[in-house]
Amino acid sequence: MKKSLFALMVISAVAVLLQGQEVVIRGDAPFTYAYLEGKGSYAQITGTEGEGLRIRSEPGLTGTPVFMGFDTEVFLVQDGPREADGYVWWYLVAPYDEARAGWAASDFLTYIPAP
Repeated sequence: MKKSLFALMVISAVAVLLQGQEVVIRGDAPFTYAYLEGKGSYAQITGTEGEGLRIRSEPGLTGTPVFMGFDTEVFLVQDGPREADGYVWWYLVAPYDEARAGWAASDFLTYIPAP
C-alpha cells in the first residue's frame, strides 16, 4: 500500500473517532486532520488573494455569511472540525470582538502560535 494512501486512511480513521469533539490543528499547515490538539489554538486567514473569507452562521456553504474575514486576521478556534460540502469547518471567534464569530473553511486557515 502506498504511504500516501495509508496516511489518508489513518487520518480518516482519526477523523471518525474524533467527530464531534473539540479539536484543533498544530503545525505550519492549513487546518486539516493531520495534527490535532485541544481547542484554544489560533488560526490566521490566508490565501484569499484579497477576496476575503465568508465566515458563516453554520458549517457548510448553505450557512448564512455573517461577516467577511480578511488575510492576516487572527481568530481563536472554539469548535470543530465539522465536515460539510467538501470542506472542513472550524468555529472562530475574534479575540478582540466576540461578535465576530462563525464557521470558516479550513482551506483558508493556517495555525499560528498564540499572539
